[in-house]
Amino acid sequence: MKLKPNYDPKKVIAERTQGIIDLTRYIEKIKKNILVFKEAIQKEKNEMKKTEGMIKVLKKDIKEAKKFL
Repeated sequence: MKLKPNYDPKKVIAERTQGIIDLTRYIEKIKKNILVFKEAIQKEKNEMKKTEGMIKVLKKDIKEAKKFL
């Protein structure tokens, strides 16, 4: 294996180690974002169920009101 004369293995090791640290932190940030999105999705699903329930009640009211026409 040929190395360039200005190749400094200590510098490469230090830079790559820092890169690994930075990328590991980035992965942790992504994991936290995923948790936030999961919570938001669950809240939206709950809101959807609530809204669907409201629609059901309104449709029932319309059906009952039609009986008096």
